[in-house]
Amino acid sequence: MRQAHRRRGHAHLGSEQGVTRFLAQPSAIVSGLAGTARVITAAAAVMIAVFAAFIPSELIFLKVIGIGMAAAIFIDATTVRMLLVAAVMHVLGTANW
Repeated sequence: MRQAHRRRGHAHLGSEQGVTRFLAQPSAIVSGLAGTARVITAAAAVMIAVFAAFIPSELIFLKVIGIGMAAAIFIDATTVRMLLVAAVMHVLGTANW
């Protein structure tokens, strides 16, 4: 994302630097998330499948671990990585870079 931000930030040499940075920030976040969304989702799906395999076990603690970890990974991949990180990066602005 940093490279996309820098490329877009220096693309408009004739405009004011503050305006260019403001306009480049959201597009850098979007392009960064678009490039990593598939990888994050695929990795989360694999991990959820692995931990969901613990659920049919006869041992109670393995069921609890399987349900807990599968739910935690799902929440992390969707809410935290895709929504919260993008929102925080947008709010922080150029302090991210």
